[in-house]
Amino acid sequence: MHKALAACCIFLALLISPVFAAGNLRLVIMDGINLQHLQDEELTNFHILMAEGALGLANANTAGARTRENSVLTLASGSRALGPGAEGIYSGQEELETGLAAAVHSARAGISVHPGALVLPGIAQIAEANDKLLHAVSIGCLADCLTAAGKETAALVNGGPGGKYREGAAIAADSKGIIQGGKLETALAENPEYPFGLQSDLEGFIAAVKEYAEADLLVIDLGDTSRTQDYLPLVLPERREHFRRQALQQMDRFLGELLQLHEEGDLLLVVGLQADRTLAQEEGKYLVPVLAYGQGFHGLLTSDTTRRPGVVANIDVTATVLAYFGLYQPGKIYGQPLQSRPHSDPLGFLLQREREMAAVYRLRPPLVKGFIAALIVLVALSLLAYYRRWRRSLGLLQLMLLMAVATPLALLVLAGLSPSLWLVPAWIALTLAIALALSRMDSVRAMTLLGAVTALAVAGDALAGSWLQQRSILGYDAIAGARYYGIGNEYMGVLLGSSLLGLREVLAKNKGLALLPFGAIILILMLPGAGANFGGALAALAGYTIALAGLSIVTNKKHRLAAALVLLAAAVVLVLVNIGGRQSHVGRFFAAAAANPGEFWQVVQRKLAMNLRLIRWSMWSKAFAALFAAALWFFISQRRALAKRFSPYWPQIRGALAAALAALALNDSGIVAAATTLLYMTLPLLYSWFSASSSTKVSHSL
Repeated sequence: MHKALAACCIFLALLISPVFAAGNLRLVIMDGINLQHLQDEELTNFHILMAEGALGLANANTAGARTRENSVLTLASGSRALGPGAEGIYSGQEELETGLAAAVHSARAGISVHPGALVLPGIAQIAEANDKLLHAVSIGCLADCLTAAGKETAALVNGGPGGKYREGAAIAADSKGIIQGGKLETALAENPEYPFGLQSDLEGFIAAVKEYAEADLLVIDLGDTSRTQDYLPLVLPERREHFRRQALQQMDRFLGELLQLHEEGDLLLVVGLQADRTLAQEEGKYLVPVLAYGQGFHGLLTSDTTRRPGVVANIDVTATVLAYFGLYQPGKIYGQPLQSRPHSDPLGFLLQREREMAAVYRLRPPLVKGFIAALIVLVALSLLAYYRRWRRSLGLLQLMLLMAVATPLALLVLAGLSPSLWLVPAWIALTLAIALALSRMDSVRAMTLLGAVTALAVAGDALAGSWLQQRSILGYDAIAGARYYGIGNEYMGVLLGSSLLGLREVLAKNKGLALLPFGAIILILMLPGAGANFGGALAALAGYTIALAGLSIVTNKKHRLAAALVLLAAAVVLVLVNIGGRQSHVGRFFAAAAANPGEFWQVVQRKLAMNLRLIRWSMWSKAFAALFAAALWFFISQRRALAKRFSPYWPQIRGALAAALAALALNDSGIVAAATTLLYMTLPLLYSWFSASSSTKVSHSL
């Protein structure tokens, strides 16, 4: 009875389920190729793919170094992975030191190897390496899902002598290290004019493709671009483009042959593994091209992983393969299926965006470090000015304090300009102009206005799609790949600190009026289409609650109950806005944790490890220490004077402290958010102190 009922359910599910593509998917990989290399007009078939298909730039990060081995395991798993020994793939009849590869692998994996299969004897080593990571990696997830659905997979690669350049086949390897079929030295020809004297034999390779025409997924690696990538350091710089062009022209001819074989319903994906090493290291161009040719793909590629036109992640390729066969399950892997949106000039648009992203990627470290160093020096000078009772230089010091507090707003506004070294004088000029304008105002009103405008700018940008944050030196970028959308931790801290600063007059006079803007900011941080910052929402909730209620949340039963109800309501809203529909990474985390509770603790461990690493090595930890120590010293040594002058603004101060400490504890890069939050507490405190001192000449004994 139960079996009959189950059979009926399966039959009905098949009837009502959507019909997925029944064609073949060919996944062609290349290495050491950047988007700018595809501009060559002689690459006619590449240009056909770009004109009639969809083009994107992919973040190619792995769980370790940017290597081919790690890249192929990342594609095989749908999660950033490690691939130690992934090049060690053999046909079953190859002789190894301890016997035939099939027998060796059978002994290691405890399974039989069918004739014609390829084996990856190092699968245990790969699994062990990935088990140590602080995120879930399902080795061979792609092949496992396809095999379970009755799909046939195969790999055709052009590995050379000594077993090199075989790692591409690992994309089709399952969790047991088995590739259903394929060839490892598919079609190679000796040619002394090519890198290492070898080139792909196109006629032979196409014959092999036809031989595996029935494979649902066929992974293809000609090997020419990989050999060229390794060969370039051995040749003079002026000869490098010759060899790269040679490899690309060979691949272009091959793509032309694949286009001849392409049928309606088929999908062709061309995916870069890693960027050219020289361009990556010297110009910051780490993103790799991805091309999709088939029904539903035209213009620019995008995905829900990045939510950016033309920008995707390598793990999205895995999700796309599974989605093509109707096997994609949200939460099972980290990637999201590729989509496309129309665009008249995908190549031109992406070349420009790549230049901008690479420029920001290169400029960010020195400029941010310079700002942090200046911030630390400014705090030290402020304390020295107090001890030495400076009078003549206070005006200049106050101006510098205003410029520092105005910096996040200035860097957000300047993100609309093309990134270059001209950003530095523009940054100084804009913050100086803001400081000069505010210096004419009362110190409290000046800082309140600056805080309010900054909070409105950050919140408005988030509601508009975070266009400015994605381009700001203080924002985040697709190359690092830590975040692709929403409010990053730098500007999350800015939003928390500046909002408390901007509302400090309201908090001093009528706390109830602050409920609406505080609630709006928490909602913005929660919304998957706006802030998408789970830790930020929790930090805001903590900071705003302390600002409104103070210690009475502990001592007063009614306040404890109100806080508990607010927390419960926030949790419900957070879940509701992140389930179903277009989920953010927060929603996908909920789905993954529901499917596998262990995922929750892995995420907690990963965030703690990241936070501890940043606290130890990041310059932001030094900024946090300087800002926190200066504020703490003021609270202790000048408590009477502070109580007299700033007691109306104590809710803002305690709220900023609570928000900073909550951000530190609840985010994987919490030290960054904590530092930027304190920026809007400590520096305004110093500025107001010096303003009062310069006008009333309060003695040092206070």
